[in-house]
Amino acid sequence: MQYFYHEKQSTRQLCYPQAVHAKTGDILRLRDSVRVNSIDGEPNFACICRLFNDPKTGKKKFFSSTFGAPLASVLWYYTPMQVKADSSLVPPVFERELLASKHMDIIPLDTVDEIVWVL
Repeated sequence: MQYFYHEKQSTRQLCYPQAVHAKTGDILRLRDSVRVNSIDGEPNFACICRLFNDPKTGKKKFFSSTFGAPLASVLWYYTPMQVKADSSLVPPVFERELLASKHMDIIPLDTVDEIVWVL
């Protein structure tokens, strides 16, 4: 059993090693890199850190445990266009290159479009 604390979720959450995506049936695991859909159509990429359920949307089952909407705690990757990379950098930042960040967020698993490979 693993718990984690995040500033956006002030309660302890029971975390899982993997989860099944409701729409695609893909198995999402810790440390998977994923493409996340966005309102503006630009691709967003993230690395899954934790998988857990949202107790606020859940129903009481199994000895008062709450199972809610599946969520993921993620670390975001940024594209060069999102960070306005300086063209004079050596080595240069390439168009398809992703830049890792320490920006952590919590997203619904339904917003994940697909699993991607980040080298």
